[in-house]
Amino acid sequence: MINQFITNVSELNFYQLQAIIQNPPRLFMCDFSIENYYPALYQQCNIDYPDTIKKSVTIRQAEFLAGRYIASVALENLGIPVANIAIGKNREPIWPSAVVASLSHNRHSALCLAAHSKSCHAVGVDIERIITAERINDIQKVFCSAEEEALLRQSGLSYLTAMTLLFSAKESLFKAIYPSIQRIIDFDTACITEINPQYGNYTLMLKQFLSTELPQYHQFIGYFYTFPDTVITLCYW
Repeated sequence: MINQFITNVSELNFYQLQAIIQNPPRLFMCDFSIENYYPALYQQCNIDYPDTIKKSVTIRQAEFLAGRYIASVALENLGIPVANIAIGKNREPIWPSAVVASLSHNRHSALCLAAHSKSCHAVGVDIERIITAERINDIQKVFCSAEEEALLRQSGLSYLTAMTLLFSAKESLFKAIYPSIQRIIDFDTACITEINPQYGNYTLMLKQFLSTELPQYHQFIGYFYTFPDTVITLCYW
């Protein structure tokens, strides 16, 4: 792998019912080692090294490179090789018109969910470390209602995993929505209404009107993976 910086690349299969899903998005993941990062890797990977990234801290530079690297892997597998992906006004990736895609990363892994735009309208993906018990009381009030908390406690998942799933699911949804509404929305814009650990999916519902295509009470099905210390969520339509 790239001078030991990228340590693993894989495609994840999150569909329990893949046989009935036509042209689903594809999810690619890579692990990376911050300790083995150095700036010259951008040139070696043939990936642009923007001035805004050059001025950032080392971890941000490494995360950006890993994200752009796995994006290039995803697009190449869709038959749309792209050398570089521009940055939008809110730091969002500007994708080629032929694809819809979404990126996420933590300190160790980067993900790209991508599909042909002719077969998929929107996609969103997110990866999060499991929220710690020390942090839960401070942050759950920011993105979790009393009704959602009750659902999480009945989900069959550990409470910390379920709370992380809720946060991540909303992040994935908001990433998928952003290209069509071009604005950032609050966590109380959507609520989780169902979690199915057996099938690895959940349902989110909009609590307010966003557009004619995204009306109040519109529902979205999402998918999730849980690992001992990480949750991955994604949605698409």
